Amino acid sequence: MAVSWSVRKIGQILLGCAVLIGFGHGQGLSVIGPNVIRPNAPFTVSFANSLPRNAQFDVVLMNSNDDSILNETNVIVPRRSGKSASLQVGNIPEGEYKVLIRGIDADGDFQEEVDLHYHSKTESVFIQLDKPVYKPGDVLRFRVVVVDENTRPATSIKSVSVTLYDPNGNMINRWPFGMLYKGVFESSVQLASAPELGTWNLVVTTASNQISKEIELKEYTLPKFSIKVHPAELLLVKDKRIKLDVATAFMSGNQVEGNLVVDLFLNDINKRRPDHTYSGRIKAQSTVEFQLKEE
Repeated sequence: MAVSWSVRKIGQILLGCAVLIGFGHGQGLSVIGPNVIRPNAPFTVSFANSLPRNAQFDVVLMNSNDDSILNETNVIVPRRSGKSASLQVGNIPEGEYKVLIRGIDADGDFQEEVDLHYHSKTESVFIQLDKPVYKPGDVLRFRVVVVDENTRPATSIKSVSVTLYDPNGNMINRWPFGMLYKGVFESSVQLASAPELGTWNLVVTTASNQISKEIELKEYTLPKFSIKVHPAELLLVKDKRIKLDVATAFMSGNQVEGNLVVDLFLNDINKRRPDHTYSGRIKAQSTVEFQLKEE
């Protein structure tokens, strides 16, 4: 978000809510810049000059309370071209700030001020996990991603502090100086074979930010699935072959893939041993065939 204004003559100002900060003698000069200021982040202003001569600007960042200068620069913009200037902002406290733009032109000098909104947040932190749910004995792998206000890898932050807590608030592991490489810190931890089950927390702390991510830790339970068996063809007494279609599916509708064992009992299902056995692989469905003995 940026503020815009336009000056046709000294003292004539039009304020609005657009992305353009405009100065101009006959609309020949314009300035684009943000209306926010952040600690430890550059403040960048862009100039456009459509006049047939060079234009000169002073850019001054100031504290509105006492008019003390945070930083300033002078910019010469060649005729019919554009140019940008960045002023580095230090670790400023919360307060009221403004930017002063002063134009030095052959037709006369002019200047305007814009009040700036203070934003302390200079970065965004994200936590990524390799699994949605963990079980005892798993390896928990995670990644911390830190980006600046332009969603680029943060350069002003060199490390993060990461702490893992169990459901009772006990600290399980800590990485006090997780070094960032291109805005990313990666690590892992081996979970115990009999840990406290429930919701764990991974907390990431920077100089100006802290976020956490919940981690679900629970015992592994086999997902529920169904098995349906029906004859693949009409069965007759004289037949010496039985063909069965076997269909499997999870309750979610996804396919089941694994080992299949089918035991066939003739006449008496209370036998200890089946009369025929089939074993093989199945993926969603399979056809099983038994050759019956002559009796």
